[in-house]
Amino acid sequence: MERYNIIVNPIAGGGKTLVAIKVVTDYLDLKKREYKVFYTKRRFHAKEIANELSLSGEKYFIIVGGDGTIAEVFNGIANRDEAVIGIIPAGTGNDFSRPLGIPLDYQEAIKFILENHSKPTDLMQVNDMLVHCFATCGIDIEIVKICNSMKKKTPNCYNKALLKALLYYKGVKFDLTANGKTASYNALLVGATNNGEIATGMKLCPFASVEDGIVDVVIIKYVNFFKKIPLLLSLKKGTLLGNKNVEHIKCASASIVIKNCPTLDLDGELYQNIPFELSVMPQILNIIRK
Repeated sequence: MERYNIIVNPIAGGGKTLVAIKVVTDYLDLKKREYKVFYTKRRFHAKEIANELSLSGEKYFIIVGGDGTIAEVFNGIANRDEAVIGIIPAGTGNDFSRPLGIPLDYQEAIKFILENHSKPTDLMQVNDMLVHCFATCGIDIEIVKICNSMKKKTPNCYNKALLKALLYYKGVKFDLTANGKTASYNALLVGATNNGEIATGMKLCPFASVEDGIVDVVIIKYVNFFKKIPLLLSLKKGTLLGNKNVEHIKCASASIVIKNCPTLDLDGELYQNIPFELSVMPQILNIIRK
């Protein structure tokens, strides 16, 4: 019988993973399944654990955490053709799990893992990193920076940062090459996805798929203040595509040369001064999903 290697980020989701792992192990005990739990202790530790286990021949993995933990494990897996990965969504956003039909309830999620088969799944690659949810540059990063600069952190700090960004953000300037064509833009946001969601349920491209061998690139063009608000509301509702100020490009790869912003957001982690070379990695990992 296979052993499930459970990789847990104990601080993901504000500590929700500690509740989740109890539910998961209780259910595995009930079903008499073999498992071993590994707790992460620092950033990128989940990647190290996944890499060591997969190099030793382990094939079955369960991730208990959020999108950051998922990203680390995906990038750590060495035996990509053989590995089978289940997910217990226990982070803040869970942007990867929701569109893939993975239950957000912990007990339902572990039952789902035991009762379903894995499916080959497309991911994106930015430079040499696998990216499972999104890669963005633009006003989302500005909002994070403003939030982080606030001396007093309150539940309302995001809304304050959003308002300030809407008022003062001047756009991200870049050249994009895809499908043999190059164009220049000034935009509120440029984002790539192949599962559709970003930033805790924002629907950048509701029709994106992890099975079509395609990356969806969405450009929200720079507009004045009064047009910004409806655009961001449509991003929340999933009605962004079709707006005359939004461009949607389907491609297998793209090169984006950013001119005035040194920061990329890859699955919720900020990276400084790296290129934005994007491609799809078809059927790169076997993930238990609908």
